[in-house]
Amino acid sequence: MENEKKSIEKPTTSFEGWALKNAIAGDTFFTEKNDKSMTAFAKYYKRKIKTERIIAVTGDKLKPTAYSLTKVTLI
Repeated sequence: MENEKKSIEKPTTSFEGWALKNAIAGDTFFTEKNDKSMTAFAKYYKRKIKTERIIAVTGDKLKPTAYSLTKVTLI
């Protein structure tokens, strides 16, 4: 037991980091982070991804609200 290596990895603190660390190729998720941030996350976790920018509109006709989302697909 003395020779066992201890894990010195930092715990993931965001959903995006967890998804890049644990998801398998072909999985898709959406995030509010921009594609440049997700590319940096992917490089850190040594994963290949494809990103798409999406504009989502919610609300009613009088007060629509637009959100910028990023669709991330693991390759």
